[in-house]
Amino acid sequence: MKFISTIHTLSLKASADDLDLALAYVVPEGNPKGLVQFVHGMCGHKERFYPFMKYLASHGYVCVIHDHRGHGASVKSPEDLGYMYDGGWKAMVEDIEVVRKWAHEQFSGETTLLGHSMGSLAVRSYAKRHDAEIDRLIVCGTPKDNRAAGLGKVLFRFIECLGGGHWHMGFIQNFSSSIFNRHFRHEGYANAWACSDKKSLEEYKNDPLCQFSFTANGFANFLALMQDCFNTRGWTCANPEMPVHFLSGGDDPCMGRPKDFQHAVNLMKSAGYQKVSSCVFPQMRHEILNETDKLIVWNYILQILSTRK
Repeated sequence: MKFISTIHTLSLKASADDLDLALAYVVPEGNPKGLVQFVHGMCGHKERFYPFMKYLASHGYVCVIHDHRGHGASVKSPEDLGYMYDGGWKAMVEDIEVVRKWAHEQFSGETTLLGHSMGSLAVRSYAKRHDAEIDRLIVCGTPKDNRAAGLGKVLFRFIECLGGGHWHMGFIQNFSSSIFNRHFRHEGYANAWACSDKKSLEEYKNDPLCQFSFTANGFANFLALMQDCFNTRGWTCANPEMPVHFLSGGDDPCMGRPKDFQHAVNLMKSAGYQKVSSCVFPQMRHEILNETDKLIVWNYILQILSTRK
């Protein structure tokens, strides 16, 4: 499966702290049908979305993505992978706006914001503040609301105060992953819970930009981000007509139980959005965009892009 599209790269200065944000985009031939801005997940990076971006470009959509602070090439040094700097989660959310502004200046048309996993938390916190700037929101692979997030955040902030903001919490990350993976460990991959596609799992395992652990600073900000997006307090909802689509794999352990997924869906409704829908893909896991049957998901998203419902 090949899509002939050229990926362009550049860097933008973050508004919060002048961090260089690594950005990539692809432009279709002819007049674009719209713009899709991607926001990736924890321990991911922009290059992992290139195949899907090229697919959407082959159907007429401009696609843009950036590496989160502390991810990919958006770091001051390799040791900063998993570290969000002083700006933390709020800067991460504003980084999305920096990229959107740049994309809006370069390209016209309807703007869809799509966030995966940690990115699904970030795009909701973004919508909480900037929903008037986008036309559609796609929430993909959302983690369930962790009721212990507040306690965990305090613990990691305490470690930061002790001078351990850069301390990598590999044991925490490995423990969480092992819990998610308990029903899939017989497949021989530590991250088999992510998807069933062996090629994708091999690529992830051998990718140094994925094989790092979050720091205490990273975990504190991740949990703070989760608290923010699962809290409707302060949500302006300036664009109540904006369609919001929740997508998840039916076998995604990160989603939790069906009622946890529905809780996330219902929260967006209670925030004031009138066009909230959800779709669960049976037998798919966390990374539905990389699943064995990913074309089912890709085509479903393509259908979403072509309608205002």
